[in-house]
Amino acid sequence: MAGRSDGSHRRQTLPFTCGAAALGSALAALGWRGSRNRLDDELAIWRESTAIACPGAHPFGLALSARRRGFSVQVVGTGRRPWLGNHVRTVHSFSNRRLYARIERGLEQECRKVGISIRWPDHPTEQNGVGLLLVPEGGETPGEHVPHWIAVRGTAGGVYVDDPLRASGYRSNLSILDWWGRSGFETTRTWIAIQLSKKRGR
Repeated sequence: MAGRSDGSHRRQTLPFTCGAAALGSALAALGWRGSRNRLDDELAIWRESTAIACPGAHPFGLALSARRRGFSVQVVGTGRRPWLGNHVRTVHSFSNRRLYARIERGLEQECRKVGISIRWPDHPTEQNGVGLLLVPEGGETPGEHVPHWIAVRGTAGGVYVDDPLRASGYRSNLSILDWWGRSGFETTRTWIAIQLSKKRGR
């Protein structure tokens, strides 16, 4: 795997902003410039995408953040719902599952209202372009995992990964489907495919 520096990679500034940084990398790879201050961008996306009970970004929240910045988005996922339910209850002591499910339904309704496609296929298919994956990141305790967002790009030249915990992005020997197979947290598989919106008259 070789490192690269095309200017799109964004390293997370805070321990819980991997989703915001990963989304920033994905959008930057598609031409989004953001503001002059990357920390401001990261915190703005984090605030938009947080599902109240969990400091990390929710997939529907990230999708909405991308949509607000002029990108078309689709969410493809399999696994148990609500998202990260056990993690939220045990790590963040938010034991009201019904309330968290209600929060999540509200995010999903907002996604559908603005035209974000949400699909739950039985089996994943090859995803082209740019996407985000939720993967388990090894925690400090052996056997412990915490959810972690990365940006993945599938191109003719291979697969590129922007991991917010790394100093730069890199080319991977794994295919998009390989990455999908390695993804998951509490049996969750999430892919947020992001494409540039085509504006009329352009």
